[in-house]
Amino acid sequence: MLCGNLEVHEEFERRLGKFFNKEHALAFSSGFLACMSVITGIARKGDIVLMDKLCHNSLQTGAKLCDAKTIRFPHNNFAAARKLLKNEKFGGKVIIVIEGVYSMDGDIGDLPAARALADEFKGLLIVDEAHSLGTIGKTGRGSEEHYDYKYKADIICGSLTKSLGS
Repeated sequence: MLCGNLEVHEEFERRLGKFFNKEHALAFSSGFLACMSVITGIARKGDIVLMDKLCHNSLQTGAKLCDAKTIRFPHNNFAAARKLLKNEKFGGKVIIVIEGVYSMDGDIGDLPAARALADEFKGLLIVDEAHSLGTIGKTGRGSEEHYDYKYKADIICGSLTKSLGS
């Protein structure tokens, strides 16, 4: 934020992308900004942001700041989420938002169900890995590794200040 963008930042982003098996990575100065910005950066008027009710305030703030309609579904209840989506009329894309590990309860987000719903509605899946990075998966890489990479998020966001910072 204060020093601009240097080659060392770009190298870090390349390594971070490789760590998560993603094409690209973009580092922000805080996890809150990363989670908030990913939603405001892709959600537009006519889109629907379908978000678990227990998603972190950073994700909720991003949803409030964009022009998309936000719908919150009961925690980890993808049958209810599907029903909510089926009842909506929209002209844009569906963006489904969950967490890898929910910070307040410590339970694991249902990545397989979220991926299936995103695929059914041809939507994007965003997973906040702030609390799952370092805590789940064989080597601590979070949700995708926890589920043996059978299910993938389109976008991963989170913070490097939890397990990596310690």
